[in-house]
Amino acid sequence: MMTRNKSRAIEANQLVALVSSPSARVYERNKRPSVSSTFLSPQFRRFTAVHEASIASSWRRTLPGTTHEHNPPLEASDAPRLASGEALMQACERLARVLRSHRGLVVALAAPFALVLYFSHSSLAFNSRSSSDSVPLAVVKLSGRPHAKLARAAINPGEFSIGVVLCSTTRGVENVEWDHLALTSIMLPSLKSTMEDEYTYFLYIGVDTDDEVYSTREAKSTLSRLAGDNVSVIIDAFPRVGQRIPMNQILRRAYEDGMDYIVRVNDDTEFASMMWTTLSISELMRGTPANIGVVGPIVSGPPNVNGNILTHDMVHRTHMDIFNGEYYPECFENAWIDDWITLVYGHRSRAIWEWRVHHHTDHHGTRYRTQKRQKRWLVGKVKDGRRTIDLWIQARN
Repeated sequence: MMTRNKSRAIEANQLVALVSSPSARVYERNKRPSVSSTFLSPQFRRFTAVHEASIASSWRRTLPGTTHEHNPPLEASDAPRLASGEALMQACERLARVLRSHRGLVVALAAPFALVLYFSHSSLAFNSRSSSDSVPLAVVKLSGRPHAKLARAAINPGEFSIGVVLCSTTRGVENVEWDHLALTSIMLPSLKSTMEDEYTYFLYIGVDTDDEVYSTREAKSTLSRLAGDNVSVIIDAFPRVGQRIPMNQILRRAYEDGMDYIVRVNDDTEFASMMWTTLSISELMRGTPANIGVVGPIVSGPPNVNGNILTHDMVHRTHMDIFNGEYYPECFENAWIDDWITLVYGHRSRAIWEWRVHHHTDHHGTRYRTQKRQKRWLVGKVKDGRRTIDLWIQARN
């Protein structure tokens, strides 16, 4: 009997101690809606509910007369668990109160991250869609020389003028002798050796007005002499603006001069195959509608050459009719033009297997800083360009 009374006295003392403990107060407080149950996530509310049930169970099982095998009395080892649970609950409630009292600040801090995630997702979504139009870039395999001869007879090549357009600079070039410059030692000799007699060729060279070599009076006469009688040389100088390459400006000059087909290359490009002119014209004329699209060569040379875009391109003058005399968007100073013209034409962009060029980027190296920040305009400009092409075609059907 004394043992039973002693046991009941001990349980009564445990009950008094537990009821007056912080854990009991937490249980009583959480029987009504708390900050955590109204503010925090459903997952956390489920966690707190389980924890509250644990506290309630511990509280109930200390009542006198409930000491059976399914409800054992509270042990000393339960104290650390209850204390840690109480501390966690209190910390979470304090955090919830702080977040609710500074809700405006939380929204302001989270907004920039939300915008970054949104635009990143939009850009990735566009890249995945646009890549499906150009990766892999359509490569057209024509039947070589016999096909070129038949195509040449069909397209009346004597009627067409070909404008080969490039920009050149001696900026950052140490040796500016004519026999060392890429333009006169690589590009021009290879162009002369691969031209077809049935076409009329013009070489357009865009330079900066302050170029120490190309802006001189000697440059025009020297280049005309090196080009010979079969290609006319036109040099046009434009004011230097930052890192801009005056590509659009010299391309517009070729368009205004009436060129039928315009070939955009670089001053360190080497033409490495024959009959590229006829093959390109015949492929452009095969389009639907004819002469709407872009073609280019298979490029070798740089180890990092991007085979998914046309780094050299050729179009009919219709391209500049569509875009109101503009070859590329003006916002791109020296990069992303290859990406734009490949993507804007989508399935109308083709690389010609038989047309090969070698790009000697190691001859002078990079002579300008790539404006990487301008890539952010690529998505919008491609979308606008595609819409412009579609509207132009619809208006003429």
